[in-house]
Amino acid sequence: RAAAPGAGSAGVAFLRAAEQAAATAMLDRLRNAPGSLAQLFASISASEATHVPVLDAAAPDTTSQVTG
Repeated sequence: RAAAPGAGSAGVAFLRAAEQAAATAMLDRLRNAPGSLAQLFASISASEATHVPVLDAAAPDTTSQVTG
């Protein structure tokens, strides 16, 4: 993992990328999960995904930046 930047738009871009990656990772787990576990993964993914637009609003100039 890359070290998280301190603050400002770089920090927001880092958090945005991390939230998007977490949401995607949870969705990827759905394929092989049994019903109730798949529901849990879907809920977690939805929660992670809701953070992305909030972070976009916090620093709109970071939406196209990719960090890793």
